[in-house]
Amino acid sequence: MLLACTTASAKPTQQEVFRSIQDNVNETGTSGIKPILLICAGAGVLGLLALFGRRQQRQATPKALNHPGKLLKEIMKTVPLRPAELKQLKVVTEESAQASDGPLQSPLVLVLCPSVLAKAVQSRSTRADRRLLGQVLKKIVRSQHSGAA
Repeated sequence: MLLACTTASAKPTQQEVFRSIQDNVNETGTSGIKPILLICAGAGVLGLLALFGRRQQRQATPKALNHPGKLLKEIMKTVPLRPAELKQLKVVTEESAQASDGPLQSPLVLVLCPSVLAKAVQSRSTRADRRLLGQVLKKIVRSQHSGAA
């Protein structure tokens, strides 16, 4: 006990004080980084688990096609039409827009409703190639029957 009292009353030198402070700073600097890194790593792992959990819960739904051009391309994948045939459908659509019997806004109407296309083929006032439109009508009917089966 007397030994502890004598060392406590001894005055340390300035170098010993600086060395002690430096040792304490070095010890706390490295010991504080490890827990912070572990906490960050744990948060990252939890974030990844949450991300994968939501990904599995999400249902695969087709992307909405709000653009008429994109929708037309998707429909054309199921009905194999050549560019010339599609151009003739557009001509019929333009002509019906000028007519008073219910204007068509898109060639998709002709593809999805063959009866409207049949009326266009039978019309004498169309400037579209009626023979080509007849072939298109056959393709559309054939693709609709094969899709329903």
